[in-house]
Amino acid sequence: MSENEKLLREEYQKKRKRYISIMAGALALSLVLTLLFGILYSKASKETYVEYTQDGSAVYYAYLDDNEFYSVDKLNGSHAYVTSLVDRMTSEFKYCLKMGTDNASYRYSYRVEACVSVYDGDTGAPIFNPTYDLIPTTAETADGKSLCIDKTVDIDFVKYNELARSFVNTYGLIGTTSELTVTMHVSVVGVSEEFVKDNPNEYAIELKVPLNKDTTKPVVNATVPANEQRILARSDSPSGVFKVLMYIFAAVSVAAAAVLAVFYFKTVDKHIDYSRRVKKVMTNYGSYIQRVCSEFDASDYQTVTVGSLNDMLSFRDTLQMPIMAYENEDKTCTQFFIATANKILYLYEIKVEDDG
Repeated sequence: MSENEKLLREEYQKKRKRYISIMAGALALSLVLTLLFGILYSKASKETYVEYTQDGSAVYYAYLDDNEFYSVDKLNGSHAYVTSLVDRMTSEFKYCLKMGTDNASYRYSYRVEACVSVYDGDTGAPIFNPTYDLIPTTAETADGKSLCIDKTVDIDFVKYNELARSFVNTYGLIGTTSELTVTMHVSVVGVSEEFVKDNPNEYAIELKVPLNKDTTKPVVNATVPANEQRILARSDSPSGVFKVLMYIFAAVSVAAAAVLAVFYFKTVDKHIDYSRRVKKVMTNYGSYIQRVCSEFDASDYQTVTVGSLNDMLSFRDTLQMPIMAYENEDKTCTQFFIATANKILYLYEIKVEDDG
């Protein structure tokens, strides 16, 4: 290899390394930007919530007929009641909602109804269950951080108890159970600019009173969740821009990686591949090859170029002569040859120039 060729090769390698560095830097930058906008998008689009709590309850009292045993005219919910002493009942139904924002409005409605039910003792299916409106459906609106619906109703216990008793006795029913259910139905829609969507809630608060018995003990049930809840709040951050930029730089990263890979393999140093090929030959066929340290003088020989090392092995087997190997000082060419006594030289070469 001439000095000029060496200089050209060094200059080529410098330019190649410079181009690879520039492309690798561009790839690294695009990856950093992809990661940066990904983080910004993740933070910007992070879901935020408005916390809120709800509560539903019913407090009831039984007002008593005149009697010689009780010194008070009413009993609270901690008591069981003697049915024949109860004149009437009252129940205070309450639903409360507290929102974690002041900027909220509410559309709500409520109604209170009483249902007298007589159930079959074997199947539990209702036989008789008329319903009576105590408070008709009422729709209202409110603003602010909280909403509270507080309604008290009078319950004509004697009327409902006698209705259930009369129905059972009239038809001679045996094994039935009777019950009075007084229910406040609440429907609330919370509306706020902070919400992604309106927050609808529908609940029931029930007072269940056994009928047609000597004594009765009411029970309160409510479908209002007692634990703290939350509603998804609206995010006004420009997360869409970050998302688009993240995808753009991700695409740029993929393209830059592809260009870098193509450039690297297209401009790979031919000497590297040359060395790899020579090493592979010596590893696979080293036992059939003898290395020599000096160049063979082929001036008096007729040279026969061989197309592959497998062909050289065939000639070796036929001629029963060893394959010689010589690599030049510049390590740009390795010659594999068999020199015969009749001045014929069988030659196979691996050169740097061969690897395009």
